[in-house]
Amino acid sequence: SNPDTLEAISNEIQEASAVSSDPTVVKELSTADVSDSSLTGETTVKTTGENTEVTTTGVFDTNIDTSSLTLAEKEEVKEVVQNSIETALQNEGTLSQNDAVTVTDINDEGEVEYTVDLNVDSEIDSTLEDISSAVIAELDATLSNPDT
Repeated sequence: SNPDTLEAISNEIQEASAVSSDPTVVKELSTADVSDSSLTGETTVKTTGENTEVTTTGVFDTNIDTSSLTLAEKEEVKEVVQNSIETALQNEGTLSQNDAVTVTDINDEGEVEYTVDLNVDSEIDSTLEDISSAVIAELDATLSNPDT
């Protein structure tokens, strides 16, 4: 597991927030800190042709407080966080350019709910279960904080 990944995501959010035109969004995200991550265990595997798509969900614990934000500000915060998670995981080599992260919600306690869509070449000499297990295990190891 790599606690540096959580810090990389935090830094990415802080840097990405600086370009927002909304001062409230900039203020809220300028001190963003991702403290923990967990996969919620809901993983689906779908094969179409030569490609296999593995989808899993998880939660990041952050200090982001959305309780005083307007709906538009909250949507912008979700977009900044989503792009930051994706960029950080691509930089770590965990996700490829073909993979996607979607932030589905950020609640008032700072819990960021997300979905990761991984595209796996199913022509790899391995069973589907092995592929999905390996990909999810790598994602979990990259995001997990060993101190918890």
